Amino acid sequence: MSEFCLRFRSSLGCLKAAEKLCSAYIEQQALAPEKRYWLILSIHELAINAVCHGNHEDEGRWVTVEMDRRRGMLEARITDEGRQTEIPHPADPTEDGNLFKNSGRGLFIVRHNVDALEFNLTPTGLQTVVRIALAEPVTA
Repeated sequence: MSEFCLRFRSSLGCLKAAEKLCSAYIEQQALAPEKRYWLILSIHELAINAVCHGNHEDEGRWVTVEMDRRRGMLEARITDEGRQTEIPHPADPTEDGNLFKNSGRGLFIVRHNVDALEFNLTPTGLQTVVRIALAEPVTA
């Protein structure tokens, strides 16, 4: 069982309340303020992707956010019910041909501000996993 688990309907309206609960959990963790900011932003981006791209804003589908501390890392897992059959490979938004495209920026931001990003296909959809290192304990 996860330390933190939240399941919400796939709508942007539910997303705002979900983000507040996720932020409250993250604020309790041993993270430097900058890492805390990037993790909250990353979960925001990935939850939007789950709602909009995975579940296509179908309120009959759900998004699940789980978080745990594991081996010095805080791991967040965002899972949709979009029944994807392939892991997404968005184009690099910094390449010349993609500068004015409207996609790929959120994952680019996430990828460059967390310690690990991975995608897993599940029987019901896509699970995106991010990990960020917890602060080292201060020793006297």
